[in-house]
Amino acid sequence: MKADLLSLISPAGQFKPKGSGEWAGPCPLCGGTDRCCAWPERGRWWCRQCGKGGDAVDLLRLRDGLSYRAACDALGIASAPKGGKPSSFARQQGAAFGVGHKGNTEATKQKCCPLLPPAAWMEQAAAFLASCRTDAALSCQAAQDVLYGRGFTPEGVRALGIGFNPVAHWVSRSSWGLEGDGRFCLPSGILLPIWRKAGLAALEVRRFGDDAARWGKYAFISGGAAGLSYIHGGGRGRVWLVVEGALDGLLALQEARAYVAGFAACAGVSKGLSADALAFLGEQSAVAIVPDGDGPGAVGCARLQAQLPGAVVVDVPTGKDLTEMHASGVPIALWAETFLAGLQAQADASLPFCKAADSPTPSPVSPCQWPTLRELTERHHATAFMVAGDDALLLEFAAGMFRSEKQAAVRFAEEHLADLANDLLLPAVPSGVRIATRAEIAKAGPFFEPESALESTKRKKTAHSMGRMKNAA
Repeated sequence: MKADLLSLISPAGQFKPKGSGEWAGPCPLCGGTDRCCAWPERGRWWCRQCGKGGDAVDLLRLRDGLSYRAACDALGIASAPKGGKPSSFARQQGAAFGVGHKGNTEATKQKCCPLLPPAAWMEQAAAFLASCRTDAALSCQAAQDVLYGRGFTPEGVRALGIGFNPVAHWVSRSSWGLEGDGRFCLPSGILLPIWRKAGLAALEVRRFGDDAARWGKYAFISGGAAGLSYIHGGGRGRVWLVVEGALDGLLALQEARAYVAGFAACAGVSKGLSADALAFLGEQSAVAIVPDGDGPGAVGCARLQAQLPGAVVVDVPTGKDLTEMHASGVPIALWAETFLAGLQAQADASLPFCKAADSPTPSPVSPCQWPTLRELTERHHATAFMVAGDDALLLEFAAGMFRSEKQAAVRFAEEHLADLANDLLLPAVPSGVRIATRAEIAKAGPFFEPESALESTKRKKTAHSMGRMKNAA
């Protein structure tokens, strides 16, 4: 009998929907609270903490110690012969949702990892955001408590382009241009729009109160593009910040616009930044990483340093993050004047390379100028990089990918090698493409696999000593 992936991972039903087909909860192998991600539509799971992942067969083999054939028998599926194709569990799970296992067709890839949502979704999302930016929505009591209680001002909220949804409600999928019957929820909370050149690509919601305790603090509205980082510009300054939470970056942009050009927010400290965000920040003349003052923040900071070698780490003197520091009596404006003035001067010395807006009115940043690199990263789940002493382009893959998926990514990279070299700002076209070894990944510093703070530090030092070429992905 075919089993449900979520019930296999968490029989107690502890997994919660995160949006865009992703669920999160405790890992069945290492525990935790929300480090394990699952994609039921694809029949896949992966833990950001221990790095284990795969399909249901892999879960039973790792958790229960079953052999491959015993795991297939327990799931009621036919096992493949040794050396043959992987188990059919993920394929069966995907078929139930109209999604193929391998994603060979263009339509299947679009469903699994869409580059942009449907046009109808973008129109409805823009209309919903506009309704959440009216005077009534931004002046209700909940908005007073949630938004203005965190240090935002009414003028700042309107200038920053965010909204507030006072009451959660449900809408039909068809009305938003999504396939399938039924409805999905528009949660209550702060609306954080993620813009790209084509328009509104995703909507992130920051929940509060009982909803946050029950369903988690953050959610992405169903149907939006997956894997995009929140980026916002429009400050008069020259320094770009990298923060964990978008609200921290928005508050910094409101309070220290004279120093801050904009910010990019990680979608969770273990997930890091998307490829287009990394490439965009790699072009800026002054980037400051502002990590949260906790263990996961230190691990994420070390990884970001490896990905953005020109960035400077700027800690908060008190509190966990910028919001707590501001609430504790240390104004963000004073912090920026103290710690960002040097970076500001550095950026002013290289004005031709600065991307900061001259107008104080913020406008959405559109860094998606690397279509081939973006397709490699978001469709094929591969990170491209090079190491010193090797003229080949190396590919690192997300945990739990099948061999056929990796081979498809290699073929795509070989067919578009010149375009990838252009997107990655390489001085010459690489001689070829191959899958990176574990040793090469360790030298370069991993992006997908989580690691301890000590391992991060060791790998960062190795990466600098090897003189790793700039990795835009």
